Amino acid sequence: QKDNPLGHLGLGLCHAQKGLIAVSQSEFTTAYSDANRAAAQVKSDPKADPKKDPLAPLKAAMRLAHYNLAAAYARTADKPRALVILNTLITETKPIDEMLVNAQRSILATMDDNARAAVGSMPTILKALDSINSALATLHAPLQRWGIEWTGADQVAAHRHGNESELLPRQLPFLLPGDALMPEAGQKLAANAVNPLLPITGDPQQFASADTGNSGVDSKPDASPAPPPPPPAPAPKPKPVIADTPPKPATPSTPAIVTPPPAPAQPPAPVSHTVRGAAFAVAPDLLITCARLVDGAKEIEIQSTDAASHRATIVAIDKGTGLALLKVEGGKYQPLALAEPAQKTIAVQIAAFTRPGIFAPILDVITGELSSSDGKSYLRTQTHPRSAGSPVINDQGQVVAMVSATRDDSINKLPAVGIEAIRKFAQGHFTPVAAVTPAAPSLCVVEVTASRDP
Repeated sequence: QKDNPLGHLGLGLCHAQKGLIAVSQSEFTTAYSDANRAAAQVKSDPKADPKKDPLAPLKAAMRLAHYNLAAAYARTADKPRALVILNTLITETKPIDEMLVNAQRSILATMDDNARAAVGSMPTILKALDSINSALATLHAPLQRWGIEWTGADQVAAHRHGNESELLPRQLPFLLPGDALMPEAGQKLAANAVNPLLPITGDPQQFASADTGNSGVDSKPDASPAPPPPPPAPAPKPKPVIADTPPKPATPSTPAIVTPPPAPAQPPAPVSHTVRGAAFAVAPDLLITCARLVDGAKEIEIQSTDAASHRATIVAIDKGTGLALLKVEGGKYQPLALAEPAQKTIAVQIAAFTRPGIFAPILDVITGELSSSDGKSYLRTQTHPRSAGSPVINDQGQVVAMVSATRDDSINKLPAVGIEAIRKFAQGHFTPVAAVTPAAPSLCVVEVTASRDP
């Protein structure tokens, strides 16, 4: 059903529960867009009751779809995009949503220095997270954070003295409405399952510092009768069982940390490996892309800049030249014309996805130079295209090459597939369109997501 955010959210969760993570991403994106569009209509409704908040269920659906989209990206080796989504959620949510904060901390804990350095927006993300952590520390004082738990300073010191690792989830769980855990593929929901991202807060009186008598507060005895003793502290909440390194055995100088026994081990669900790149249209339903992106993929998804998604299948592939031809189910794109071969250096533009988008791919057009000689083509640019399969276009809007470079290639010499190879590849597969008035790149270029078994 159209414009049904909860329906698309449910479909996304069903796909995720079956291990179809890439498909779930499309449903979560649609759920968010539908809820956002419905919220805009409610805001403009003059009959809306000002005493009620008709946006509350839509906001909840947007938040859940947004979070689950981040969880899906994090599971398909696209942690930068997951971090960007969570950063947007965290900074726009008031008051602070600590579950989302813990989700972002969990992703960061699994990234090494090199992986963090590769994320262009990482300084902004870390700065925002540091500010929010400071606000949370003030809110929970005198407790201190250890993993997802806010506990006493002596307990935190004991953990650190034992060189223990902070307990955070190794992967973000998918969540049902109400922030309840969704069972992993092939598993049933345990009766005592606890969301490993929800913060656990101890009793401040239980962890009050023992040296408060020296804090400058008047410590003279009060003439009034002593208050009755406080009632017994309630039993602490059960701590979630979180996959991490096991704590070291307690020593005589280290208080033992009691945790519930772990649940019976379950075999991990297989996680698909996902790669992304670009493709450009050579017919309304035919796209050319980089062969290594889609070769061997069990699922290929095409997404345009307006967030529309379609499935694609491989029509032909040439590993020698690195070209692949895809047929799109239900897609209709503006074809690009192919230029005539030119053995010289020319100024070009590259339509590429140089940065992660949140709800839809973000297409950038960067400039560079293309050199072609002896059957080989190379690009020189100021910015790395970062998306193999991107079209290289001349000043007449015609394709003169396709980016085949990896992200490790230097921007001074980026490999490309020349127009001679593209024209030869076209023979027997499609008829290149005649030269036409150049169309907007967003009508011709799409993002390719290919999933394959690990």
